[in-house]
This record gives sequence, C-alpha cells and structure tokens, in this order.
Amino acid sequence: MIDCACVKRQAYVYLSAGGLALVGLAVYFLFPGEPLYHGKRLSAWVEDLHPRVVEARQHEAELALRAIGTNAVPYLLELLQHHEPRLLNDLRDFSQRTKTLLRMRADYELPWVAAVEKDMQLSAAFAALGPSARLAFPALTNLLLRPATTSVSASALARMGPDAFGPLTLALASPHREVRAAAAGALGSMPGDLAKILPTLRKALADSDKFVRLSAVVGLGQIAESNPEAVLDDLIQGLRDTSPSVKIFAADSLARLGKGARPAVPELVNMAEGLDRLASGKALSALKQIDPETAAKLEAD
Repeated sequence: MIDCACVKRQAYVYLSAGGLALVGLAVYFLFPGEPLYHGKRLSAWVEDLHPRVVEARQHEAELALRAIGTNAVPYLLELLQHHEPRLLNDLRDFSQRTKTLLRMRADYELPWVAAVEKDMQLSAAFAALGPSARLAFPALTNLLLRPATTSVSASALARMGPDAFGPLTLALASPHREVRAAAAGALGSMPGDLAKILPTLRKALADSDKFVRLSAVVGLGQIAESNPEAVLDDLIQGLRDTSPSVKIFAADSLARLGKGARPAVPELVNMAEGLDRLASGKALSALKQIDPETAAKLEAD
C-alpha cells in the first residue's frame, strides 16, 4: 500500500531541491557583486518581503533596504528585467500540477514565488528605499511601458509624487491592457492634483478592457478613502459597468464609505436584484453598511 504522506514529502523535497539549486545558480551568476547588509545579500532581504513572511522579518528587510540605499537601485532594476530560465518556469508549472494532484497542504511551500508575488516583493523593495528610489525614475519610466515590468514600475513611480503623472498618463495610451491597467491603479495612490488625476482616471473607467476599468475603480477607491465626495459619482458609474467584477469592486469601495454613499443605494438595489450571484451578494453586503433598512427589506422579500 502506497504511503501518500510519504510520497508528498518526497515530492516536496525533490521539487524544493531542484528549485533552490536553479534559483541559487541564477542569483549567483546573473547578479554578482550585489550589495550586502549585515552579511546578508540584497536578494535575501528582498525575499523576506514576501507576503507570507512574518511581519518582524519584513520590517527588518525594509530597514536593510533603507540602509543599502541607492546602491540597491541597479540591482533591483536588473532583477525587475530578469527573465527566468525556461527550465525554472517549466519546473514551477510541473510542481504546481504535482501539488494539485497530490493535494498537498498549503504548508508545503515551494522555494520560489509566482510572478505576481515577485512583483509584490519588488514593489515593497522600491517602497522601502524611500527617496533613494528616485534614482530609478528614468529607467522605471521606460519599464512602465513593458507588460512584463509595468506593475512594479507603476507602483514605484506613483510613490515618487506628482512627477509620475506624465509617465502614468502616457501609459494609459498603451496598446497593452496590462500597461493601461497598471497605470490606472497607480494613479489612485499617487499624491497630486486631483483636478488632473480624476479626468485621467475617468478616461480609464471608460476603457474597452474590463481589467483596465477594474483598475480604475480600484484607483478611485483609494482616492475615496481621503476624498469620498470627489469620486462618489464615479464609483456609482462603476456599478453600471457591464462586467460583474468591476461592479463588485465598485460596491466594495462604496461599502467602505458607509452612510456617506447613500446616493448609491438605487444602483446597489438594482445590482442586488440582478442575476449574477456574486455581484448580487456584494451589493447586498454593501447596502448593509450604507442603508441597513433597505438591505433588510431586500432580504425579507
């Protein structure tokens, strides 16, 4: 009789060993001479910015990035543009299929991260650099226009203040939806003149691609946290979108405004009575935060 638990452990060991070897070789040969802090390579500090790493280690990594300062910029830019070996991508795909087949628990974590998590780590690294990251502004402006590097570039540029408005606006004209979506989401987090930012986000809210419109709603939701009156009508417009996903994100942003979003009640009622179950449920949940009496009536019907 096959010991399934043993098979899972062995699969994890083999996949981990292969992955660690490839990752280690890639870092050693592709990024020689990277900065050290307290005897630890910069790449290791960046790895500690993974969302699953305990908060204390993440905080320590942020302090390390600040201490390394501008010396970290060339390495982070190179890491952002680095294309993984095809073998590593194939191994990641194979390992994910293996985990699914063997129903491996979440605690069997692989020794590498998916692309989206890598982007989160690099975004956190640029954020930790603070003013030192400004050295990367010209390079990030160019990398913003590439689908593979746009997410990190947009978030890093947005933290640099109003000077990023020009590059982010230019990115909204890109033929690549990934670039337009990244720019729209970043505009909502960028400090600057709302009289310039809002018309640009409204343009993104009318984009032909639903993912760009979703990112525009996310950006508007970020602005709503500090200036709800400025974007209330735009978020209500998001409730009328043809995409259930856009509607859901708009409803979620409105829910956080509480009773201040009462003008959205009629549209939320229409959404709650719609055929899409997820969108309907999110609308009802938002109504409970905004207008509990109306929500109770809908549940009673």
